[in-house]
Amino acid sequence: MASTSTNLEQESSGMETTRMSNEQVSTASNDPSELFGTCFWAGRNAASKALQPPVVKRRSLFALYPDLDRLSMPKSEAGCLLANVVANEVTRPPQNKAVVRFIVEFLNLNIMLPVSSTNVQQIEPFFLRMFLYDCRAGQRLSEEFRIDPNSDGLTASLKIGGRDGAGKSSVDKSTLDEDGVNTLSQRILADKNVRKVVYSIAKPHRDIYLVVRVDRLLSVDTSAEMYMKATSDLKGVAKLQKVIQQTCSRATQDKMCFAWAARPVFQEMLGCGTKSPNEMQLYRCEGNRLSDGDLQKILTDFGRIEKSGRLTQLPAATISVNIDFSPKAPDLSMCINSSFMPVRPWNVTSDSLVPACFEAQCFNDLISEPHTSLFNLLYVYPLTLKYDSQKAFNKARNIVCTIRFISVTRKEDISKVIYNRFASPTPFVHSMRCSVQYHEQNPVFSDEIKIQLPVSLDTGDHLLFSFSHVSVASTVSNKSQNENSDSPIGYAWLPLLKKDRLVIEHDNQEFSLSVATDLPHGYINYQSLGFGKGASYSLYVTMSFHFGYCIIRSRISYSDFHTGPDIRWVDNGKQLFRVRLRLVSSAFTTERKLQAFFQSCQRFQRAGLTGDASSKTKWFSPPGSISPISNTPSSPPSLVVTRSCSPSFENHGLSEEEKFWHYVVRKIKDLLEVDIDQIIPFLPITLNRLFTLLTYSFTDEMALSTLGFVFQIF
Repeated sequence: MASTSTNLEQESSGMETTRMSNEQVSTASNDPSELFGTCFWAGRNAASKALQPPVVKRRSLFALYPDLDRLSMPKSEAGCLLANVVANEVTRPPQNKAVVRFIVEFLNLNIMLPVSSTNVQQIEPFFLRMFLYDCRAGQRLSEEFRIDPNSDGLTASLKIGGRDGAGKSSVDKSTLDEDGVNTLSQRILADKNVRKVVYSIAKPHRDIYLVVRVDRLLSVDTSAEMYMKATSDLKGVAKLQKVIQQTCSRATQDKMCFAWAARPVFQEMLGCGTKSPNEMQLYRCEGNRLSDGDLQKILTDFGRIEKSGRLTQLPAATISVNIDFSPKAPDLSMCINSSFMPVRPWNVTSDSLVPACFEAQCFNDLISEPHTSLFNLLYVYPLTLKYDSQKAFNKARNIVCTIRFISVTRKEDISKVIYNRFASPTPFVHSMRCSVQYHEQNPVFSDEIKIQLPVSLDTGDHLLFSFSHVSVASTVSNKSQNENSDSPIGYAWLPLLKKDRLVIEHDNQEFSLSVATDLPHGYINYQSLGFGKGASYSLYVTMSFHFGYCIIRSRISYSDFHTGPDIRWVDNGKQLFRVRLRLVSSAFTTERKLQAFFQSCQRFQRAGLTGDASSKTKWFSPPGSISPISNTPSSPPSLVVTRSCSPSFENHGLSEEEKFWHYVVRKIKDLLEVDIDQIIPFLPITLNRLFTLLTYSFTDEMALSTLGFVFQIF
């Protein structure tokens, strides 16, 4: 019986081996590339397996959307199948495990002076700006977040007014609950009790620092000597109090950089050192050494430079912040993102007095995932202005730079797109002023201006930079409170569109601009054509006779030929002003070929080349539309387009409309050369455009190119 069972086991194992070998032969040719070689199907069910389509590994489209946004609640809730839907909210996508989220909480600012023998207090308002900085890469990792550390008693006693977010008395408290943006009341956005900021870093390392800058109001006390004295000077402090009181009553309240502090963020978490104390020493801002490049030089060897005494400390001046890395810390019930939209879950009643927490926009997100919400932010960083060699203005020292977004073709309200959460009645203003450096002809700016770009830009949309000399002495004079102490000393502008595409070719790009002495009407239409191309010239000929020979000397003087108004340039048109732009957007892309595809689709739509199935072979255009090729109203094509089974057809005798269709096809084919990581963030828009073109394809080539690119993605 034992031998019989052994034989049966050997026989069954032999049959199993034969079956497995047949399966291996059958499945050995799953690769489609081998179908045309010497491999063939054999074994059981070989015929049925040979007829099966090849297995193709594709990307999972829905895996890119782990948490989609909910639909907004319609105005009429009758018949709506959606329940418990909150409008105008953003769902925070689940973060990758490599992303570190933490909270930075401002605790206290200690900058005080003795007002009596027994009393020490803060006598003037200060304004804080916090951001993350990577000294290894020499760049910012987050946007600035502004905090108002001043008490209500100080604000009321100084009667702080003015503009640029410096004062609160101009805010009508009765309208704070009604006004605002994105269903958020202005009371929540402008709450001065906001102390917590959420940051997200994809690749933490030891060289990431939290930088805090402290600004004060511009006054005649530019040296801040009272804060540098170790002993008390009651008379000097009383004199300074009068100066501050007069400065706070001015209509225009400019700021100046005063102090700064920094501390490492991830040293303790990465095991690179002990925990840094919450209290940080404040250092005095020295001259025009305020750029990010100067900050990198200091933070690269911060410990040694701090101990060497090369940094000027403010005696007994500190700032305290707490960094929380606990896993449940970022899970807040009342959080607002960088576009001032509430983030779910928003489980707070409208009458709650609990201050909100803001999410700071971070710039180091290297994870490619589709955008699931709309954001369209442009960060402007004025860098330097070189005015030491200019001769156009007598006074150009206390220079302030004012930034505006100008829309030529739209209403004035469209230009109110600069973020300022302390403004009223909405957190948007028309302009923002940078900090002033006293008696500096070559100022180095360190401010950040955040702009909410419109989703549709026109040719005339541009950034306008106005430079003015601020008279510091007039801030304490007996002039009228509303009298302007600014003296214009130049203008520069940067168009946001160039040849129907964004002027920004990279997400973070620097520009050098010339400065004009005045701002004539139609300045945005100025365009220099250079020399030789339509340039006007003067020919001077002189003749002289020397030993019987006639010598002709000629001198040709060229003058710059341009279109638009005549503009006088500072320092012969040299590029004196430098500015850096950073684009963070789900509506615009800096990838040229992808942007060119979006532009062609937009022209395709504006031309009226859309319609139902009956108009696919016709030139359809609504009344009053403009042809994409010319500026004349569109008309039916000279040729009737017929669909053919052949993918190629003749190019001669094509109408303007057909040429435009071929242009769109070329832009679709160019998408195959774009890196997939640059397409994934704009995948919803790209697919929407492709499927729209697929349904309205006029030719087989357009349909095949559209389908080919869709298959290429997945």
